[in-house]
Amino acid sequence: MNNSSIEKLAYLIKQAKEKGLPQPIVFLGAGASRTGGVPLADEIINDILEKYKENPDIKLLDSKSKTYKNLMACLTPFERKELLNKYIDKAKINVTHIYLAQLLIEGYVDYVITVNFDNLMLRALALFNNFPPTYDLSNLKDLTTSSFKEGSVVYLHGQHHGLWLLNTDEEMAKVDEVVPPILNSIKNQRPWIFIGYSGEDPIFKHITKLGAFANGLYWVTYYDHSPNDTVCKELLEKANMNAFLIKGYDADSFMLKLNAELKQPQPIIIEKPFTSLKQTLENIVDIDDKEHFKGVKERLVIVKRDVDVAIQRFEVGTINPNENVKQEFDITILKKRIIDKIIKGDFKAEEIETLVELANNLKKLEINMLMAELFNSWGNSIYELAKLKNDEGLFEQSTEKYKRASELNSKSDSTFNNWGISIYELAKLKNDEELYKQSFEKFKRAIELNPKSDSAFYNWGNSISELAKLKNDEGLYGQSFEKYKRATEFNPKSDSAFYNWGISIYELAKLKNDEGLYEQSFEKYKRATELNPKDDSAFYSWGNSISELAKLKNDEGLYEQSFEKYKRATELNPKSDSAFNNWGISISELAKLKNDEELFEQSIEKTTKAIELGSGSYNLACIYAKKNNKSKAIEILENCLKKKEIDTTFVASDDDWKTFLDNSDFIALMEKYKRDSFNN
Repeated sequence: MNNSSIEKLAYLIKQAKEKGLPQPIVFLGAGASRTGGVPLADEIINDILEKYKENPDIKLLDSKSKTYKNLMACLTPFERKELLNKYIDKAKINVTHIYLAQLLIEGYVDYVITVNFDNLMLRALALFNNFPPTYDLSNLKDLTTSSFKEGSVVYLHGQHHGLWLLNTDEEMAKVDEVVPPILNSIKNQRPWIFIGYSGEDPIFKHITKLGAFANGLYWVTYYDHSPNDTVCKELLEKANMNAFLIKGYDADSFMLKLNAELKQPQPIIIEKPFTSLKQTLENIVDIDDKEHFKGVKERLVIVKRDVDVAIQRFEVGTINPNENVKQEFDITILKKRIIDKIIKGDFKAEEIETLVELANNLKKLEINMLMAELFNSWGNSIYELAKLKNDEGLFEQSTEKYKRASELNSKSDSTFNNWGISIYELAKLKNDEELYKQSFEKFKRAIELNPKSDSAFYNWGNSISELAKLKNDEGLYGQSFEKYKRATEFNPKSDSAFYNWGISIYELAKLKNDEGLYEQSFEKYKRATELNPKDDSAFYSWGNSISELAKLKNDEGLYEQSFEKYKRATELNPKSDSAFNNWGISISELAKLKNDEELFEQSIEKTTKAIELGSGSYNLACIYAKKNNKSKAIEILENCLKKKEIDTTFVASDDDWKTFLDNSDFIALMEKYKRDSFNN
C-alpha cells in the first residue's frame, strides 16, 4: 500500500492549476458530514432498532442480518425519508463543507460527488452566494452525460428532499447503468480525493472498474485507521492503480490542512462576516424610489450603511469606539490573528512575539489560553521537523515552546503530553537517562490534569520501556507494563498501545530468557493485529518474538509460526528489508537445527532480498558461517567491515563465529580491522 501526504497532494493540485489542467474530483462519504450532526450508519442502525423495534420485518432478522441496507428495506419509503430528514434538518454546516466550498469556488476542485443525502455542501456554497449546477442520479430521466459542468455537485444516492433516496439494494440498482458512463466522462486527467467514505456500498464496485487513476487517487482514512479489507484489496493494494493512502486526519482537519497548504485565505464568512453579508445584500436589486416602496428602500439603505460601519469597526479597525467597546474589539481582532496563525501553521518568531506583547497588554485569560495553544502548535511543528531530521537542537527548541505554552495555560494536559513526547525523543537520540526521567514528570503532570488520558499513559509507557532497555532494568519494564495496561483500559482499541506493550514484554523476555513472557508478548501482538490487520510492524515484531522463543526451546514448530508472521509482514509491506532480513535469520536457525541445506538456501534467498531493499549484508555472512562455508562467510564479512556496517568487537561476541576463532583467515581479518579502527 502506497502512502502519500497532504503536502504532496497540494503540490500536485497547485501545479495542475498553474498549467490550466483539470482539477480534482472530491468524493464525500458519511464521515464528511459526521461533525455536522449527521450520524454514521452504525448510529442510524441503533436508532432504527429503537424506534421501529415493533416492526415485524425487523423482528424476523437475526443479529448478523441487521445491517443498514436490510433494516432500511424493512421500512417504508416514507419512514426512511422521515428518519433521514430528522437528522438532516438538525444538521449544521461543518468545517469540511465550508473549506471544500471555497476550493470549489476558487477552481481548486472541479466536482464534488457525494453518496450522502444531506444538503451541507449546497448550504456551505450558499454562504459564499454560490449556487452550483446540481445533479441527482436518482432522477435518471433528468440526466445526460453531456450535462455535467465543472464546479458542480453530484448526488449519487439522491437528495433528502427528492423523490428517491437510494438505501436498499433494489433502490441502488436504479443507478447501476448511469453511474459508470458519468464517472468515466469526468475522470480523465483528474486526481480523485475520497473523504469520509467507507467503500461499503454498491458505488465502490464502479470506482474499482474505472481502471488506473493516471493522476492519482487519494484515500483519506480516519486518523490512523486502516480502510476495510475490500478497499485495500480492490483498490489501494492493487497493482498499477496509482492509489495512495493519506493518514492522520479526520475530514475537518484534512480540509483545514489542505486549505493551508494551498495557501488559501480563511473563508470570508469566517474571516470577514460583515463583508460576506455586504456581498449578499449587493445581490438585492435596487428598490424603486416610489412612495409605496419608500420604507423598504430606506430600510435597505440603513442596513447597508450599518454593515459598512461594522466592516470599518470590526474588520478594518478604522473607527474608534468608546473604551469598553474598543477593548472588546481589540480582543476580537487579536483572537482572529492568533487563530489564523494556528490554522495556517504560520510560526514566524517576530510576528508571534508581537502577539505576545499585545496579549500582555490586554491581560485576558481567554487570550492567554489561545496564546498557549499557539505555542503548543508551534512546538508540535518544530517537533515534527526535529523527528524528520533527528536534530537535537530542534527538539530543544520544541520543548521551549511547550514550556511557554504551559506558563500561559498550566491546565493543558495536551501541552504536558506533547512536551513529554519531545523530551522522550531527545532522550532516545542522546541515550540520556536524565532526559527520560524529565519526560516521566511531564507525562505524570498530563495525567494529573486528565486522569483518563490514554495518550499520556501510552507515551509514558514508551519512555519507561526505552529507559528499561537502555539500563537492562527489569523493574522499569514492569512499570512500563502498568502504563500500557492503563492506556488500553481507557482506549481498548489502541493497536499502538498493545503493539508497544508487546515489544516491551518481548525485551524483558529476552533479558530473562523467560518462556512465559514471550507467550504474553504473543497475546499483545495478536490483539494489536486484530485491531489493525494492516500493520506490518506488528506482524514483524510478533515474528521476532516467536523466533526468539523457538531458538530458546529449539522448537521447529515455533520457527514455522515465525515464518508465517514474517510472510504476512512482507505481504503488507513488500519493501520491508527488516522483515525479509529477520525472516532469513529465523530460517537459518531452523536450517542449522535440522542441518537442512534447502532451508539454508531459503534463508539466503530472504536475506539477499533484504539486501536488495537496503539492508546490510552482515546477516548473510552469518548464514554462510552457520553453513560452515568459511571462504564465503569471510568474504562477505570483510565487505561488511570495510563498509563499517559492523565492528570487530560485535563480531567477536557473536556466537555465529565461534567455529572461526581458530581460523587463520578470520583471525587475520579481525586483526586488520582492529588496527584500522584503532588508527582511525
